[in-house]
Amino acid sequence: MRRKKKGQRLLGYHIYFNTIKDSNGQTIAKINGHQIVSDDELFFKSVLSSNTIVDVEPNDLNGRKIKYTLYNQTTKQIVAKLDSYFNIYTLDDIYLGTLFNSTKSIIFILICTFFSLLTLLISFVILQVSTNPAKPKELIISEKDGAILYDKWNIFGDKVEEKILYPGKVGEYYFNITNTNDFAVTLNMEFYEDNLSNLPMQYRLVLSGQYALGDEYYWVNLDNLDLENVTIAANQTLQFRLDWIWIDWDNDEFDTEIGIDATAHYTIYIKITSTIMYVN
Repeated sequence: MRRKKKGQRLLGYHIYFNTIKDSNGQTIAKINGHQIVSDDELFFKSVLSSNTIVDVEPNDLNGRKIKYTLYNQTTKQIVAKLDSYFNIYTLDDIYLGTLFNSTKSIIFILICTFFSLLTLLISFVILQVSTNPAKPKELIISEKDGAILYDKWNIFGDKVEEKILYPGKVGEYYFNITNTNDFAVTLNMEFYEDNLSNLPMQYRLVLSGQYALGDEYYWVNLDNLDLENVTIAANQTLQFRLDWIWIDWDNDEFDTEIGIDATAHYTIYIKITSTIMYVN
């Protein structure tokens, strides 16, 4: 946490991941890339009014790289700018005040409590049903780089620190399914989870570049993620992408309870069932 410098003015707002909240915990602005967007006139009045301007020594402002612009969604204008420490300046480089960044403190708590997060386990079963006397070949499941997958998939990352989940965290995982048979197969996917802590995880599934479940703006719960009757032609490979996100509900009480629970963990399972399609 940065120490308050002489002349620095902390405004009554704080950064909470990709949002800005007031002292009552209400979201009054959102961070979208390098732009902070709001239509809250009270927020703009508080930040931009002339009586909030604070004199700061010139040396305190040296080396501050501007990272964000403050955008008024009502007037469609950029009204201020911020550096990487969330110090706010007018467009003429006059320092106005500073937003408190609570995200770093929250992430620190989550890292401490979720360090024991178990390695993600994904179990799959390949069931091939056939009346043909020839023994069917199993499907080959591999990662994006071609590495063969067996009973454990690292959807959230290979390293322990990559597996730490927190509100607003989002990611994606690619995997391939290859049919080495001389006949087409159909497959079904069923998803399950071990989620005793009720983490608000949601998903989208993309098949060959097209959304199969969910879409660009819509995520689904795991119990709505089942995929049925997907055909894989003989000697063909299909690529899947599983998108995942911890939905940020702006529920500070829930986030605090999860942060205190040092045993919290999350596991996802997938069952893949395939049927070979013989041609008589």
